[in-house]
Amino acid sequence: MGAKDEALRFDGSSKVDAVLTFVELRNLFQEFNIKESTVEYSDFDPPLGYKGSLYAVSNGLLQAAGLSEDLMNGSTITAEGRDDVLEAIREFETRIEFIRKNFNLFYCEGCLMGPGTSKGGKKFARKTLVTDYANKKLKDFNVNTWEKACGKHAATIDFNALFTVDDQRLPDPPEAKVEEILKVIGKNQESEKLGCGACGYESCHEFAVNVA
Repeated sequence: MGAKDEALRFDGSSKVDAVLTFVELRNLFQEFNIKESTVEYSDFDPPLGYKGSLYAVSNGLLQAAGLSEDLMNGSTITAEGRDDVLEAIREFETRIEFIRKNFNLFYCEGCLMGPGTSKGGKKFARKTLVTDYANKKLKDFNVNTWEKACGKHAATIDFNALFTVDDQRLPDPPEAKVEEILKVIGKNQESEKLGCGACGYESCHEFAVNVA
C-alpha cells in the first residue's frame, strides 16, 4: 500500500502511471472479464524484472537484489510479523553496534499477506504460487540480454532520492489521563495491567496511552 504514496515522488520520464494492489488488479480482471485462458500471452517491455517476481515474499527482495542471508557471512536479517518486527526495531535501537546487521522488516509478513491482498489467503500456499511463477518465468531467462537492457535504461533514469525528517510521533499523554482510561476498562491493579495482547498492544498501559 505504501507504494501508492511512493509513486507520487516521481515525475517526468520517471513518472509512475498507476500502482495497483492485488485486490484492485483482480477486480479489474473481473470487471473486464479478463481470463488467462482467453488472452494472448505477452511480457512487459524490457528491461524485465528478473527475480523481481519474488518481491512479494518477505525475503524475496533480498534475492532479487542479490543480497545474502547466509548466517555466517550475510549482512541482512529478515523479520516478519508484528512481534518480530517490533522486537527488531527495539534491538536495532539499543544493540545495533553488537548485531551489526541490516534489517529487512515486513510487519505484514510479506506483501503476499499485506492489506492489499484478498482476505483469507494462506501464507505458504501463496508463497508457493509466487515461487512457482518465478521459476516458470526464469526457465529460459537470458541474463546477458537483461543486463544489457538494464544498462541501456539506467543511463536515462535518475535514481536519486531525497529524504527529509518527518517526525509524526505524538507527545505522551499525562499519566493521570492514562490512569483514567485504565479505570474505564477495569484495570485498577498493577497486576491487571500486564495485558493479554488481544487488543494488539503489549500491555494494557500501552493501550491506554494510545487511547488517551
